[in-house]
Amino acid sequence: MPRAVDLFEGPIPELDRFADHRDTKRCLVELTEAFGIKHATYLSATGGAAVDEGIHLTTTYGQDWIGRYIDCGYEAIDPVIALARKRLLPLDWSSIDTSARTVRNFFGEAHEHGVGNHGLSIPIRGPARASALFSITTDCNDDDWAEFRREILPRFQIVGYEFHKAVVEMEAGTAPAVAELTNREREILRWAAEGKTSWETGMILGIAERTVTFHMLGAIERLGCVNKTHAVAKAIRLGLI
Repeated sequence: MPRAVDLFEGPIPELDRFADHRDTKRCLVELTEAFGIKHATYLSATGGAAVDEGIHLTTTYGQDWIGRYIDCGYEAIDPVIALARKRLLPLDWSSIDTSARTVRNFFGEAHEHGVGNHGLSIPIRGPARASALFSITTDCNDDDWAEFRREILPRFQIVGYEFHKAVVEMEAGTAPAVAELTNREREILRWAAEGKTSWETGMILGIAERTVTFHMLGAIERLGCVNKTHAVAKAIRLGLI
């Protein structure tokens, strides 16, 4: 069964800076090893290693499947891409309608090429690109997958976002900005890392809950994160708290 690695303490690869596309591939390989998953893939509308016009890919899939995918033009029928482009929420591949023969054949061939029997894709939206997709696959059974998916989903939403951000900065040739947090923001993030709610943090610090929320939102914005969990994880990784 895959491992639900703790983003705060687990062996998560560096996601803040990529020098080149070899770094992106290395990072995906390290992620599969850290989490015990089979494959990881990053797909975006622009940038990255081009596999066809408008489609760019960094993946741990074998070259035989990548070549087959490109040669057959499977991006035109891949239901994961088609559905993810319309979604904001993560996509569990087991929820995809496979009643159409082309879809059944596509997944059957993917399985034969070692893609994995379960998959999860995280749609990523941001100002730098129209869309991106971060996906993982496993070969675990249905019960183990259901448990792993519940535990891993919040973690991989953060990993996908951070990976995307690092790729965008790499291709733009810009260095990641060094985050500057106020003392109060650091304090509030530190208590959040201890599992305290905004109300509990307010009681500890002797300030109103709405003030805690105000500073937390400020920290989230300064760190370029999507939510509190993401901000805490990034602040710990950067040594800010």
